[in-house]
Amino acid sequence: MGLHSFQLMNTNRSADRLIMDRTNKILIDLRAKPKTGIHRYASCLLNQQDFYSAPYQDSFSNYRTPGRISPLSAIQRFLYECIFLPFLLKKQKIALFHCTKNFGLPLFSFGTKRVLTVQDLIPLHLPEYAPNRLIRIYYYWNILLSCAAADHILCISQFTANELTRLFPFVRKKLTITYLGVDSEYFAQSPTDEKDLPPGLKRKYILTIGGTEPRKNTKIVMDLFLQHPFEGYQLVVIGSEWNGRQFTPTEKSSPWILRPGKVTEKQLLALYQHASLFIFPSVYEGFGLPPLEAMACGVPVAAAKASCLPEILGDAAEWFEPHSQDSLISAVHQILHNHDHRNNLIQKGYRKAKTYTWEKTVRETLNVYHILLKNPSG
Repeated sequence: MGLHSFQLMNTNRSADRLIMDRTNKILIDLRAKPKTGIHRYASCLLNQQDFYSAPYQDSFSNYRTPGRISPLSAIQRFLYECIFLPFLLKKQKIALFHCTKNFGLPLFSFGTKRVLTVQDLIPLHLPEYAPNRLIRIYYYWNILLSCAAADHILCISQFTANELTRLFPFVRKKLTITYLGVDSEYFAQSPTDEKDLPPGLKRKYILTIGGTEPRKNTKIVMDLFLQHPFEGYQLVVIGSEWNGRQFTPTEKSSPWILRPGKVTEKQLLALYQHASLFIFPSVYEGFGLPPLEAMACGVPVAAAKASCLPEILGDAAEWFEPHSQDSLISAVHQILHNHDHRNNLIQKGYRKAKTYTWEKTVRETLNVYHILLKNPSG
C-alpha cells in the first residue's frame, strides 16, 4: 500500500522546532495516488529535513488501480486495515500511525497512537463521486469508524472541519486545523520560457484547471469562450476527461480552447507563470492549492465564491458566483481592464501565498504528534 516510515530526529537548529525521542517511530500513509493533493501532502510531511524516511511495503501494495476500486479490493483493504495492520504496527514498534487520506485507520491498536487527516467529504455531498447508495454507505461508515478510532483528527481547512463536525459532532474535542502549504520560492523563482509551454498556444491566454471533473466546474469557463472569442484570449484547460465524462465536440474543435490534458510539472509551472489570468471555478474543495500556486507565480486569480475558497484566498482573489456566467464575465473584465486593481490583486496574491508554508504545516502536525506521544496513556 505504499506506506513509508520515518524517525523524528533531534535538532537544535531553532527554538520553535520540536525535539522528540528518536525511538518514536512514526508511520506516514502514502497510499494516495501519485500527483494528487493528498499524495503531495503526505510526501511533504515526509520530505522535511528533520525526518529520516525508509520505505516499507506491505502485502497489498498492488491494490492501487486507476479510477474507483472494485468491491473486492475495497473488502481487501478494509480487512487489511482492521485485522492485519494493527499487528504490523505492533511488530514494527510504530509509536504513531498517521493516515492522510480521509479514512483507513485500524479499529484497534496495541498502543500505537492513531492520527487521521480528513481532506474533504466530497463523496457525501456530490452524487457524481458516489453514484449509488452502496458507495455512499461504504464511504460514510469508513470515515465514521476512522474518526471514532483516531486519537486526533486533522482537517486542512475550517470549512472541512465544520463539515465534519456537523456530520460527527463527537470529533470536535479531538480536532485541529492544519492548513496545507505552497512552495512559493519554487513557483516564483524557477524560470521558464515559451518552449516549456505545451504545443498549440498561439496567443495570450487565460488558464483554468480541472478537465471535465464535475466539481471543478470548468464548463462555465469553456462556455464563455465558445459563445464568442473572448477579447483575443485563448483558454487553456488543464486536466483530462474524468471517469468517462467527455469534452463536447464543440469544446474539442474550438480554436479558442486548448486542452493539453495532463501536463508535466515543468509545463504546469510555465502555464502558471505566463498566464494573463487564472480562473478557478471549482464548487467544492477541501483546501484549493491551484489558485495559491498561481498567486505565487504573480498571476491574478478569479475564483468561485464556494466551499473553502473564501477562507483560503481572502481578499487576494476576484470573486464570482460559481454558476453565473455574468458574474464570471464581470470578474474577468475587472482584472483584465482595471490595471490598478490587477496589480493590487497580484501583490495581495504574493503575500497570501507566502502565508501558507509546508514548514508551518509540518510544525503544527509535529505538535499534535508531540502531545500524543508525550501522553502514551491518554
